[in-house]
Amino acid sequence: MFKTYVIGAALLSCAAVATLDTVSAVEDGQQAVAKDYYVDCQHRVAARFRAKPEMRDFPYSEGGKMFPAREYHLEQGMDRFSVKVVDFTNGPDADDTIVENAVAPFRMIGDVQGQQPEDYAPGIPGRQLVIFTDDGRQHRVTVYMAKHRLYISDAFTARGDYGALQFDQSVVIIGPDGADQNNFVSSLRYPCGK
Repeated sequence: MFKTYVIGAALLSCAAVATLDTVSAVEDGQQAVAKDYYVDCQHRVAARFRAKPEMRDFPYSEGGKMFPAREYHLEQGMDRFSVKVVDFTNGPDADDTIVENAVAPFRMIGDVQGQQPEDYAPGIPGRQLVIFTDDGRQHRVTVYMAKHRLYISDAFTARGDYGALQFDQSVVIIGPDGADQNNFVSSLRYPCGK
């Protein structure tokens, strides 16, 4: 069953939706309250937005083929926060070339100040970039691929805005049970019951 949760805000979706003021998550046996997290169990992603994100479905092109994708995005003034999840169900589990192709357009928008080939966890290839544009703004871009899904997060804010880093670090790849797939760092589970 597809469950969508918004923790701390309401979101309307064509899927089954639950709105919760707060949700307790368990980490190492301790209760932790996760606020303002948007959790989409079907697309296996969670992210902390400053306010309710909008959602859109769109086709994503890779290697001459089209794949279904969903974007969650929030615009506040000139700032934009986005997470895209591309469904490669009929494609590879994880592919470094697909990750690299997703990052390539971002490299062309400004001066790449930081670039790391950063795996989310072993077997989950990824990249992290910090890009400054000529107008004094920054993009913090992170791309990962795991379990037939490509995850692209992008925070576009004023240079030095701490909110971009917070958003970038909030994006979590989750399993069908809501478990953070970065098992080496966290045992946090988001509310994705059966």
